[in-house]
Amino acid sequence: MDTIRKGSKGKTVKVWQIIVGVNPDGIFGSGTETATRTFQKQQGLSVDGIVGEKSWRIGLDSL
Repeated sequence: MDTIRKGSKGKTVKVWQIIVGVNPDGIFGSGTETATRTFQKQQGLSVDGIVGEKSWRIGLDSL
């Protein structure tokens, strides 16, 4: 999966939004960033609000 962050848009963002439990509108805004940071903290990941390989792997495994 592509690395996504605040400002990213599209289907990949929608998938991530479903994982972190926010409205899947396909726009990575401040709400998605906050949910991403919370997810990263809960999973023991680096808390940077950027969804990279490790976040994707843990997130997809949680589905």
